[in-house]
Amino acid sequence: MRDGPQTNHDWTIHSLNIHGIFFERWCRKSIRESNNWHLVSTNYPVAYKPIDSHWSWKESELDIRAIHGGYQGRSQNRRHLTLLIECKKTNPGFIQWIFFGSEPRRLNYFPCIETKVAASHLNDVEITTSSLQASLEFPVVENGRETRGTYLEYKAQQNDWQKSITKTSNDAITKAAEQIALATQAIVTEEMNLGQHFGRLNPDELPTLDKHVFLPTIVTTADLFVCEFADEHVDGRSGEISYDHVRLEPVPCLVYRMSLSPHLQRKPDPSVKEAIIYGSHEVHTWMDILVVNSGEFENFLKKIPEQMGHAL
Repeated sequence: MRDGPQTNHDWTIHSLNIHGIFFERWCRKSIRESNNWHLVSTNYPVAYKPIDSHWSWKESELDIRAIHGGYQGRSQNRRHLTLLIECKKTNPGFIQWIFFGSEPRRLNYFPCIETKVAASHLNDVEITTSSLQASLEFPVVENGRETRGTYLEYKAQQNDWQKSITKTSNDAITKAAEQIALATQAIVTEEMNLGQHFGRLNPDELPTLDKHVFLPTIVTTADLFVCEFADEHVDGRSGEISYDHVRLEPVPCLVYRMSLSPHLQRKPDPSVKEAIIYGSHEVHTWMDILVVNSGEFENFLKKIPEQMGHAL
C-alpha cells in the first residue's frame, strides 16, 4: 500500500479503512480459520435493561459471536466459552491506548450460565447465572486514554502543534467498552430465557451439567500499553509526574475493569445474603473486558481456552 491516498478512489478506500468494515471482516476470517472456534453470528442486534428497573431499553449491535468447546450427549458434562467481540479500528489520530493498572487483584470475573439437570428427574432443571472466577495472565487495568503516539512527526507537520499536540481522548475506548458491555448483558439474559424455555420443553436433551462462560472482548488495531508509576512520585501541588518516573509497558492483551453505568448493571440475587455482608455485590457494578491487540488476536484465540480451562 502506498504511503497515502492519491486519487479519489484512494480517498474513498481510505475513508472505508478508517470506518473499520475491512478490519471486522478480517476478525471474522481469523475465527473461521482457527481450529477451535466456531463463528456463530455477526452484526447481531441486541437490547437490554435491568429487570424490574425504570431504565429504558438500550439497543446496540454485536459485531461477532464465536463459541468454543462443548461435549454433546445427555450423560456428559458440557463446558464451553463464548467470545462476544467488538471490533475497533483506531482513529488515525489516536493510535495508542494507554491504560492505568488497578489495585492488585489476582482474579478475573466473567458471566457464567450454569444448567443442571437432576439425573433422577429430567423435569428438574435448574438454571443460574454467576460470575466465574478465573486467573488470567493479563494485567488488570481500570482507566484508559488514547494518545497520538507519533508526537515528533505530528509536530513537524502542524503549524498549530502547540495547541493540539497534547490532545488525548477516551472516546473510542469508552464507546467500545459500553457497546460490548451492553451486548454481553443482553446475550446473557437472552441465553437464560432461552435455556429456561428449552429446558422445560426438552429436558431429556440437556446434558447433566452445562457451564457456559461469556468473554466480552474488544479487538483493536491500537497499540496497547500499561502505564507504570509509583504514587509517591506524583507532585501533589501540580498533579504531575516527571517523565523519568513513568514507564509505558507494551502489552498484547489486558483486562479492562470497566465501571458499569446503572442501566447496564445486573441485579445481584437477593437470596444470597453473604453478597451484601461481604461486599461481593460490587461485582455487579463493573465488568471485566478483554482488550486484545489485533496483531495478537490469532494467538489469543489459541491461548484463551487453555487459560480459561482451569476455571471451567
